[in-house]
Amino acid sequence: MYDCIKFRTKHSWCSLNKTYQGYWKYCSEEDYAKCAFPFWYKRLIYWECTEDGDAFGKKWCSLTQNYNKNKIWKYCLIARVRLPAQELRDCVFPFTYHDAVYHNCISTHSDFDWCSLDKDFKGRWRYCTGNDPPKCSFPFLFRKEVFNHCTKKGFILDRSWCSLTGNYNEDGKWKQCSPY
Repeated sequence: MYDCIKFRTKHSWCSLNKTYQGYWKYCSEEDYAKCAFPFWYKRLIYWECTEDGDAFGKKWCSLTQNYNKNKIWKYCLIARVRLPAQELRDCVFPFTYHDAVYHNCISTHSDFDWCSLDKDFKGRWRYCTGNDPPKCSFPFLFRKEVFNHCTKKGFILDRSWCSLTGNYNEDGKWKQCSPY
């Protein structure tokens, strides 16, 4: 199934082939790609479609929970009530998740570190950044280079990281900075 369009017709339709070959059908609600709420765009978390960042002022949404990484999106077809984007809220430490207590960001059930926004996890969370405990130590020495911000150097998964001390070479203490 491919994206629905409205071209020279009263109703939206989609091709049944990747390259249109004359086979098509009218679209139903299930045929549209679904927005992934909440999603992370720049430094904000969105729970609804937004006009932010769109040159034409049209509402759009991310199709994955991390637009910053995947850059997959679509325009919203149904007008939604706009709720304000949430600023990056503080993580709550310690927090309880599945009967375990955590004192820092975790990657349990996720590819990226995250934290709870409640003392007892209630489904409210956000991805962690380099500013979350434990704090990154800037500047820090890694190999023979001094870093004043998170880096991807030396991390095989192409994610940014930082040292937790001024000299990673001596201490080897580090953390992931963010999902990208």
